[in-house]
Amino acid sequence: MSGLALLTAPAAEPLTLAEAKSFLRVATDADDALIAGLITAARRTVEEMTGRALMTQSWRLTLDHWPEAPIRMPRPPLRALLSATHVGADGAEIAMALGEFWVDTASDPGRVVLLEPYLSSALRPALGLRLEFSAGYGDTAQHVPEPLRQAIQLLIAAFYENRGEGGISAETGRAIAALIDPFRARRLA
Repeated sequence: MSGLALLTAPAAEPLTLAEAKSFLRVATDADDALIAGLITAARRTVEEMTGRALMTQSWRLTLDHWPEAPIRMPRPPLRALLSATHVGADGAEIAMALGEFWVDTASDPGRVVLLEPYLSSALRPALGLRLEFSAGYGDTAQHVPEPLRQAIQLLIAAFYENRGEGGISAETGRAIAALIDPFRARRLA
């Protein structure tokens, strides 16, 4: 069993309020709070659809045991391993030195490997390993690939125009899928 939890949300969104209002052709400030919320909702939707983190954010991955193979980190792209903790069979938490790991941020998804074999029996039988990491394309919108920003714009427009009605047209759904498909996180065998 494993778990994934968001620790720190992005400090910024991949689209500013001004950019979203310009795309929507909204000139007044009356809907600013609504549009700001739609930007966040659209980013989260694209992140869920792709399995990626768009803006820099931190996560905790909890695993039952040390895997035999490298740990393929969720929510690519992996930026850095921030901390590693193992929980002993007695419940004691022990911080591990980051130098004990090889962190591959170049692969997609990124990978983490413990350099020295570790005695799995020293871990508690469930949820004995916690890795905290940062993921995302960067801290500014310019780091996010343009097709993903365009998908966010289309989602914002669909959400804004269909308030109360729900749903996205099939045509808009296909356009969004075409934009994000190359970025969907793939499971490797």
